[in-house]
Formats: sequence, structure tokens, C-alpha cells
Amino acid sequence: MMSTNVVLVTKQIVIGSAKEIDRLPKEDLRSRSRVVLGHRCNRGSSIRVRDYTFHPEYKEDTYSALAMVQLEIDNVEQDCKKGVVQIYKMIYVPMERCKQFYRKSGDSKV
Repeated sequence: MMSTNVVLVTKQIVIGSAKEIDRLPKEDLRSRSRVVLGHRCNRGSSIRVRDYTFHPEYKEDTYSALAMVQLEIDNVEQDCKKGVVQIYKMIYVPMERCKQFYRKSGDSKV
């Protein structure tokens, strides 16, 4: 069984790392994948994947692209004790450092 972390952004949309989601088996990703929101959830509280899409500029060697996953929320009953919210303080990277990184990676758009 493979797994990856996702972030809920609307009632039926989660986003996650395109690189990690791209590693999941494609032949049955929609039918066999499940998203679990919260913790200490029962097996029946997982949500099916309706569809997914990658950012238009995503390629295998892309470092930070996202994938958007649409959840099948029709007739879903979440049976979780309590959700967990984790807040991370972001450390902003100066623009010049970003430019240096992308120059080194060979991205010609910078």
C-alpha cells in the first residue's frame, strides 16, 4: 500500500505533491485510492477519488508542482473522532535565492 499527504482546500478538493501522486499506480488510481481526513477514523470514513489532474507544466523532473484531486463526496459520512489541524509557520525565501536555484536546475524561464 502506498500513501501520500494531501491538503483539503475545499469541501471536495485536496492538493498534494504531483511527484508523489504521479508515483501511484495509474491503472486503477480512481477506483482504488481513498482519502482519509482527520485521524482515528474508521475504515468506512475514507473518501473515493473522482478525478485528478496535474499542473499543466508538471514534468517528472519538476520539483514543486501540485496535483489537484477531486473527491467523490456524494453520500459520504465522516466518522472520525476529531480532526487535526496543523499550522506551519512559513519561512519565505528571498527572490534572488529562488532565481539562483532555478538557474542551477537549468530552468530557462527564469
